[in-house]
Amino acid sequence: MGVDLKNSKKPERAPVIGVGAGAGVALFLICMLPVVGYWGVRRNVPMINTSAAKPKNEHARENPMFKSIKNEGRFEASLIRDWNAVTSRHRMETDEGAEKRELVEASLLGGILALLLAFGLFVFSRKKAGEKLKDCERRYQSLTESANDAIISADKAGNIVFLNKGAMKLFGYEENEVMGMALTMLMPERYRKAHSEGIARATSTGQFKMLGKTMELCGLKKDGVEFPLEISVASWNSGEGVFFNAIIRDITKRREAELELNILRNAVEQAAEMVVITDHNGAIEYVNPAFERLTGYSTREAIGSNPRMLTSGRQPREFYEELWGNIKAGRIWFGQLINRKKSGEEYHEEMTISPIKGEDGKISHFMAITRDISENMAIRNQLIQAEKLSSIGTLVSGVAHEMNNPLTAILGYSEMLLSKGGDLPDDVAKGLGVIHQQAERTSKIVRDLLRFSRKQDVEKTSLEISDVLEGVFSLQAHHLRTTNIECLKEYGAGQMRVFGNMSQLQQVFLNIIQNGAHEMRRAHGKGVMAVRTEMRDGEALVLLENDGPPIPPDVMGRLFDPFFTTKGVGEGTGLGLSISYGIVKDHGGRLWAENIGESGVRFVVALPLDGSEISANRTVNKPSGPELSGRCVLLVEDEQAVRKWLLTLLRKNGAVVHSSKNGKEAIELIKKNDYDLIISDLKMPEMDGFKVGNWLREHRPEQFRRFILITGTIDSEVVEYSGNFGCRVLQKPFSQDELFASIRETSGLPSGEKPR
Repeated sequence: MGVDLKNSKKPERAPVIGVGAGAGVALFLICMLPVVGYWGVRRNVPMINTSAAKPKNEHARENPMFKSIKNEGRFEASLIRDWNAVTSRHRMETDEGAEKRELVEASLLGGILALLLAFGLFVFSRKKAGEKLKDCERRYQSLTESANDAIISADKAGNIVFLNKGAMKLFGYEENEVMGMALTMLMPERYRKAHSEGIARATSTGQFKMLGKTMELCGLKKDGVEFPLEISVASWNSGEGVFFNAIIRDITKRREAELELNILRNAVEQAAEMVVITDHNGAIEYVNPAFERLTGYSTREAIGSNPRMLTSGRQPREFYEELWGNIKAGRIWFGQLINRKKSGEEYHEEMTISPIKGEDGKISHFMAITRDISENMAIRNQLIQAEKLSSIGTLVSGVAHEMNNPLTAILGYSEMLLSKGGDLPDDVAKGLGVIHQQAERTSKIVRDLLRFSRKQDVEKTSLEISDVLEGVFSLQAHHLRTTNIECLKEYGAGQMRVFGNMSQLQQVFLNIIQNGAHEMRRAHGKGVMAVRTEMRDGEALVLLENDGPPIPPDVMGRLFDPFFTTKGVGEGTGLGLSISYGIVKDHGGRLWAENIGESGVRFVVALPLDGSEISANRTVNKPSGPELSGRCVLLVEDEQAVRKWLLTLLRKNGAVVHSSKNGKEAIELIKKNDYDLIISDLKMPEMDGFKVGNWLREHRPEQFRRFILITGTIDSEVVEYSGNFGCRVLQKPFSQDELFASIRETSGLPSGEKPR
């Protein structure tokens, strides 16, 4: 059917043009030469003069017909001259009639010879054109069969008339399976309607939209598998109509590569890490969006620049020399550094720089992947700070225990001596009073330190807000005084009790005081810190004011954000106010800041008032009495001065006292005696107070109800033990009134019970 393009390949235009031109010239000569010969006879016969004296051959040379033939064509003129040379002698001897016949014969003979020559030229031209056409067909066939791409030809109806081996391999069909079939068998269903409409439109209008374009579509293999392809279409005309040629390329691998590249590009573009690519000299060629977000520099500003635009000056020159030495040697460099944003703000980053080598093995580019670790550094610093505080807390706890033992003895003996009253000289009594007063002050400071350094004490009790504040100011008094910060206090009338955790609330006020003091020193080198308390709408308000600079509006909105700080590097972590805000919220309260015009800043802490009565944990002082008369008491204390003071005090009040230096000795005594009261220190060699209490719970549960622990530290373990087992705890240093109050409140020893 149609044109057999397999056996009759598409010819080139040049041989066809050659055949036409040669045939035209030959036919023109065939047709024109007889006419020229006849015309020559008619024009020249009358001009022959038989009576002339000149030779006949001279007449022939002057004959216009020969001149005309000569002018018409070199080949024909040469032929006639040669013929004239042969017959010239004969013409000279003939009469006028013979001369005419010879001339006609010569003309006819010349025309015949020219006709034969033209026909030979025509045959020769056709033969050469045929050889060139066959050569063109061989080249065309070699091109189509050796092409890796698929080549398919179709007629104007869209039916396949030719396909090469590449097409058969691509689509999986043999030649006899597709010849004469519609092209639609090679395309998915969704394309077939549009293809048929396009063929119909091209047939009716002569316009085919795909001609001269390269398009990406999908093909359909024999096994039903779709694949992406790239197609280019051209048209050509033959004697049988319009035909179309399609060159088709499978782009599956290209699509897969593009997909991988897209995934890689999207990963780089959307990465939180900053990606920078430079040439081998360090000029930036690419930055991802994370670079703009982190540094503040736009892509346009970065391209062509050098990464030194981010240098903060925190790293020495040797640092960068080592860096460049490593990457230029082809090694990967990893490290941390401090850089500077466009705004001037410094940030910490973790960077990996990798050399990129070309096909020649030489380094052509460098790629840096950077992660902002400012937040991680802040957390790490906070953890370090927390670890320091933990270490300090442990240290303070140990120091407090060691200090509280001598303070207990000092307070006890000074109080005992002062109770003699008039028996002492005035100057001695006055001196003892100073000793007792300073010992109490020291004791209070130690207790505040212990309370603040406690890590896991989350127990909430009823607290007097002024006591919380006084504890903080007592810790900060010396520091504030030496840094020229004056403190003003104005506590509201009456009790203002809140339900909360002492150490946590003290941390809130300490953070606020320290921040205010820092801003005042930075602005003036000195300042005034004022604290006021008042009750309003069921809340206890604590107003902490300082005369530092007002807080800018952009800072005010971020004041309590984690890690936000206006301090320089190393001056703060930006967590203090954030932690304070969380603590206050956990207590059901509110925390905010406000500017006091142009004269300072006010922080306000609002906490719900505690409507309950005085907490049971609050010390109630009652006068000591003789209720210990005749009672048997066991005192377990390793500190000699404290043990002697307690022995004296208890025996003075009528108790029968046995003592031991450690828990092991105490248990041996308990096995032999039945005690009305057991007072034991917590931290002792060989066996501590916890183990003594545990032995009592297991072997003498009735005596455990009359067990009192005394300790120089109150930590979470002590609080948990007391809460779980109902054990009474008395913190050193304590007064004799506090001791007797604890004895009276101890379960199993009612106030009116007589000793045995």
